[in-house]
Amino acid sequence: MANQTDDVLKPGQAPPAEIWDAMYANRVRVPWLPAEDVVRFCARHLQMQVGPTAYRRHRPCERILDLGCGNGRHVLYFARQGFRVSGVDCSKPVALAAMKEVKRVLKRGGLFHLNLRSPESFDFGKGEQIEPGTFILAEGPEQGLPQHFWTEQEIQEALRGFEVLNWELHVRWLDQAKSARDSRWAISAQWVNSDGEKGVR
Repeated sequence: MANQTDDVLKPGQAPPAEIWDAMYANRVRVPWLPAEDVVRFCARHLQMQVGPTAYRRHRPCERILDLGCGNGRHVLYFARQGFRVSGVDCSKPVALAAMKEVKRVLKRGGLFHLNLRSPESFDFGKGEQIEPGTFILAEGPEQGLPQHFWTEQEIQEALRGFEVLNWELHVRWLDQAKSARDSRWAISAQWVNSDGEKGVR
């Protein structure tokens, strides 16, 4: 599949897939522990750990799909708890196409958890803009990679047909001087219907 950034790459610039591959191969700032919002999502809506190897299930759930799985840290997290998990990494255009597929195959009452970058992040607007809200970052560990920063309105549009269970904005400082902060949306939603009448707060 062609990447939408192929036509804006500069001579000698590696495609985004190659940059991601190199970053993970070199273990540059690659996290292996699950994100806190994913742990909370699991504990609130799927199952809670109540002992070293014991879990209390909140609902029947066998299969989990991790879109934008990166190095697979959440695939491992869910697999270790006994779920059947698949993971795929993707860009914004792929994510939007995947949302349509999620709505098509997700059963009524099925759960969906999102972790998306917010425009309040320190690197929003830094780099070459290739579409509204999407930039090829000019510096940092993800230099040369396209990143989309999702507005609240974009998320609401993407979640038509879902009932939102939790909507949080997580902000963390990346240095002691508080000169750079990472800002991400963490949203849990439940598929309700396909007519789009119910979907946002």
